[in-house]
Amino acid sequence: MSSKSVGLRGWPQGDAMPSILVIEPDASFREILAETLAANGYDVACAINGSACFESDACRDCCFVILDVFLPRRADYDTIQALKTTWPGVRIIATSESRASCRAEVSLNLASFLGADAGLKKPLAVEKVLQTVKSLGSPAAA
Repeated sequence: MSSKSVGLRGWPQGDAMPSILVIEPDASFREILAETLAANGYDVACAINGSACFESDACRDCCFVILDVFLPRRADYDTIQALKTTWPGVRIIATSESRASCRAEVSLNLASFLGADAGLKKPLAVEKVLQTVKSLGSPAAA
């Protein structure tokens, strides 16, 4: 992420757009989502999974995290809890698709219970992602 004047947990000062970390195992989708967010003025970083996010400090200054709840390597729900414990003000948008073992609604409800601020069912419409980021638009109370 670029360096800029930041306030509470990475929230930018003035008119700067907030930073977003995309944690998504699907490389194509991760790239499309990151490019779309960047084209809309957001400062974007990416990680393939929760472990990579914490190993690289990619989430340290982010305002939002958009993550797939079915992440490889680090238990998906553990990532939500770790993010909220480490950075309580970060806004988390969980994404999920239905799988043979679990319907999307069930996994998103659990993600919400564990601290996600919003949940979106895949396939995602990019406009819905942008709308959700804007609707969450201010730092959570720390």
